Amino acid sequence: MKKSIVIVACVCVSLIGVWGCSVDEDIITQNTGFGEVLEKNTTNNPIVPEIIRNQVVVKFTDSTLNETQKKNLRSDLEQTYDFKILQKEVCDCDPQGPELWTIDTIYADFMGVQHLVENLVTNYEDNSGEEEVEEGRAIFDYQFYITIANKTLSGHYSSRLGDKIISSTNPDYVNIAIVDTGIDYDYFNDPILYSTRGESNGSFGDSGWDYVNHDKDMRDDNGHGSKVAKIINSELTANQIPHQLLSIKAFDENGRGSYYDIVCSLNYISKLNNIDIVNMSFGWYGLKKQKILKNSIESMENTVLFIASAGNRRLNVDEEIAHFPSGYAIENLLGVGGYEIEVSEQVEMPDLLDFISIVESNYGPSTIDIAAPINGYFYTMDTESNLTINPVGTSFSAAYITAVAGKLYDKELTSLQLNNAILNNAYRVQGLQNFIQQGRVIIRR
Repeated sequence: MKKSIVIVACVCVSLIGVWGCSVDEDIITQNTGFGEVLEKNTTNNPIVPEIIRNQVVVKFTDSTLNETQKKNLRSDLEQTYDFKILQKEVCDCDPQGPELWTIDTIYADFMGVQHLVENLVTNYEDNSGEEEVEEGRAIFDYQFYITIANKTLSGHYSSRLGDKIISSTNPDYVNIAIVDTGIDYDYFNDPILYSTRGESNGSFGDSGWDYVNHDKDMRDDNGHGSKVAKIINSELTANQIPHQLLSIKAFDENGRGSYYDIVCSLNYISKLNNIDIVNMSFGWYGLKKQKILKNSIESMENTVLFIASAGNRRLNVDEEIAHFPSGYAIENLLGVGGYEIEVSEQVEMPDLLDFISIVESNYGPSTIDIAAPINGYFYTMDTESNLTINPVGTSFSAAYITAVAGKLYDKELTSLQLNNAILNNAYRVQGLQNFIQQGRVIIRR
């Protein structure tokens, strides 16, 4: 019954032309052998995500294409590259957005999803009837899964989402989106959430979206996103910075999330009018050519600053193996590493800089822009039970830099100017210049 209701809602949305939150799956070809099983490519490096070899993520870049033209392009691609689309999914909240194709790989001439992603182009006939090749009407990426490591933190489900949404529309708020495991709003006494109810582009839920369970309640059932949110909220509240948090849930209770759900999360953010900063405390290794996510970040170059964690494997991500999205060379993105302070007694600035080192964090002076403390974030999550946290990792370094961005934010600044303001507020540690770009660190006050 629920599925029938969703289908009717999707039809209505399509008819009235409203961009709204709904779930849409299109079974294009019936195949009794198709189920939930995903075929994986095994990689030689265990930290590189396994590519799902019967799925591909697709984004049509030509906004003038109607659904009939897209359908024809899909059919042309199937014939040219010897595969069949078994199922087409679109992002909740945007039926015209990125698609996830599950494909039949049994055809003898099919050369594999790697060949498909690296060589896929769209064919069309010009007015003379001759077939030509046109590149650039769509982008194709691998589908894969990544996991955020975390000790589970779960609330007591005592709060309603609506009670934690900020009702006022103060233009001085800095609006921060967090793509993560959600936010458990039980752990926040006051309303902290950005309201999407008044967005002019359509229905976006009440505040954020859950791409794991496909609904508007982005409650965290893992804890990672709540810890990130607590750091940001606590730092900004202590400095009396008016702010709102928008949670996009792309990772499940086990911290597992798909590339496609991350793409959908950024697509959602791109449709909103007032998001200033996006925290992305996650990442993957090795898969460099994921163009859809990179292009999505670049498309918000003038309006949104993205802050991404660099990872915790003590790897040189410039030379050993690349890490993304923190490693993207994008002007409106900051890659954040984490540092430790190795001193047993209280030391004042500037002598404190001599005791800073990079131990647990990934490093790389070409791709990691700045570092913040990797530990020392002691917060009380629940006053009734006296539940405290002390999270460790570059996820929380990135959360702290996000809070710094919130402190420095001004409506008159572009995202690039805000980026520069953060970098200009950093100290430069000569001993870290081989680890972090120009040895930049932010000292926590």
